[in-house]
Amino acid sequence: MYSLHSFTKQESYLKYYQNMVSANFDDVSGLKISQKETELNTMLSYLNKSAPQVVALRAEIKVLNAQLEKEKK
Repeated sequence: MYSLHSFTKQESYLKYYQNMVSANFDDVSGLKISQKETELNTMLSYLNKSAPQVVALRAEIKVLNAQLEKEKK
């Protein structure tokens, strides 16, 4: 059936793909944060910094940053 070498090789592939997915998640999350920060800067060009939309977007960015840091650990 399957040898120990076969399982070890499959395990290596699995770890490789898990690392790739993790790296891609970081890239996607970083991109999303960048998009939200751009959106925030645009909002700040026409809204007050205490406007509800600005406050909500800042909170969302803060949560995304916290989530990204948690995922990196």
